[in-house]
Amino acid sequence: MSGSTSEALLGGIPPPLARALHFTSRLEIESRPGFDSAILVTRENYSGLVGDYSLPEAERVACQLQRKHDRCNQSHGIGWLARTTGEREGYIGGDCAEKYFGARSQFGRDRAAARRQIDTDRLVERIAAAM
Repeated sequence: MSGSTSEALLGGIPPPLARALHFTSRLEIESRPGFDSAILVTRENYSGLVGDYSLPEAERVACQLQRKHDRCNQSHGIGWLARTTGEREGYIGGDCAEKYFGARSQFGRDRAAARRQIDTDRLVERIAAAM
């Protein structure tokens, strides 16, 4: 369904975004069709979050955030999988995301929503496992 058709069905309200995901391995992330290890994530091309990740030490990744003059490339294991306006996905380290985007940005709002969704999903899984 196209964006305009689905918005029309919802009375002009855009449809909700897909639920945020939690990743625990590089393979989970890098096998996604939209993942691009060469993409640079900027304020201008940032369009949302796919989810967060906590990777083992042996699977640390390079931050794909565009700084003033070049790519960050800081090695990290905890961060966010960001989507760009071109529907490509790339890594953003947790610390870099905080510094670069700030808490009052669209990223800050997306991060809060993603954390709520991921925490809710984890709680539901724990309750289901306990039954």
